[in-house]
Amino acid sequence: MTDTVRRLSSDVRAKLSSKPGTPEVAVKVFVTLLIKDLSDLDIIHGTFYIMMGVKLHWIDERMIGYDGDVPRNLWCPMFALPNALDVADEELFEGARGVMIMNPSTGLLSFQKNISARFLSNFDIREFPFDEYSMDVRFNSSCLRDGRDATTFGQGCRTRGAQFHLLPGINPDDCPGAPSRQAFIIRDKSVGMHLPEHTVMGVHQFDYVKPGANTCSFISWGVCVRRVAHYYFFKVVMLLWLTTGFAFSAFFFPIYDVDERVNIVCTVFIACVATLYVIDEALPRCAFLHRIDKLVMLTTIMLFSICVESCAVYQYSKAQDKQLGARQARLWVHSCVASSNSPAGGASVCTKTAPNAPIEIPVTLASLRAGNWMADMDVWFGYAAFTLYVLFNLQFFGPSLYRLKMRLPEARPDWLPEHKTYTPIDKVFAIDIWADMVKKKQASKQPTQS
Repeated sequence: MTDTVRRLSSDVRAKLSSKPGTPEVAVKVFVTLLIKDLSDLDIIHGTFYIMMGVKLHWIDERMIGYDGDVPRNLWCPMFALPNALDVADEELFEGARGVMIMNPSTGLLSFQKNISARFLSNFDIREFPFDEYSMDVRFNSSCLRDGRDATTFGQGCRTRGAQFHLLPGINPDDCPGAPSRQAFIIRDKSVGMHLPEHTVMGVHQFDYVKPGANTCSFISWGVCVRRVAHYYFFKVVMLLWLTTGFAFSAFFFPIYDVDERVNIVCTVFIACVATLYVIDEALPRCAFLHRIDKLVMLTTIMLFSICVESCAVYQYSKAQDKQLGARQARLWVHSCVASSNSPAGGASVCTKTAPNAPIEIPVTLASLRAGNWMADMDVWFGYAAFTLYVLFNLQFFGPSLYRLKMRLPEARPDWLPEHKTYTPIDKVFAIDIWADMVKKKQASKQPTQS
């Protein structure tokens, strides 16, 4: 009698620990999610911190009409977090603890799991400081809540497949016993308050089933954010524009005053390099140049061009002065020879005037043309360099500033793949989990003491 009871109890435990429903048909597990808080977005290490509550619902026909405690060995699905950095297996594999029977008439079961962890994600900063990206989280159905593998139906089955599939949201038509339709993602009203450098745009989601042997289903979702570009635009981009404007003031100095020109350009170059080092400390090392990197490189090239042009013009004008001095010396010698052959005898005049007194030599038309040509070339180079700098900056920042100004808040990000469902943050159902609004309303209703 005792052996029979033990055998029956072991058979019951074995049946309860196996997948409910048809043996070779995956169980539908409906997932709902509450985003409580987002913080510590670190683009250098590609991580972010999130507090969320995840709730799973599924149908187990064996629990229809069951009014006792949920058996400890009951089959329970669980989601894995492939991109979580600090979530231990002990936090996920809890068996049947916390599982509740939501509707005994249909066998609807449910449990909720609160997770606070850092996640790893890819952030594209090519458009910095106008960059936009997604803080991605992925759930997959590769394991059960007791730690067993869930990618195969088990021995004795002809087909191979996942024991359950994760489905976003709850639909009463597919989930009998559910009171109403529920969205996959809801949020707290304060989400985004701990991301001062970014603006939350919306959420996206995508669910799919991985084909092949040892398959499992995935739910990939994320929060789309946009950097608040005003800080870097006014404190970095505008600063570089102003410092470069000081460099163009070198063209107001004469071409022979090369010392002042080079001093101005070198001072601006040092400020530009210092700005580059400040930016590098706040950004990760990457194999490409973002927009501010390109602006800094353009500024340094422009400063180098101004310095080279100033030195070249000075050297050319100096060479012209030497040629003009040699021409004047030849004219002086020629005038001395001519005066010595004259009857009046001009040798004494040459002796008196040659060493100290300047000789008034008529400036030729060629020398005037050479001086005017150099001055005109210097002026036109300054105009051309300034025009190119403005055009390049319009190309770098003009389209982004225009899109930032004209873009609607509920617009879908252009970089988001089409197969992902996007919902603007204003359309995501929000609740007040911290009861801040309730406290404010109660405080406003209390009479003030005189």
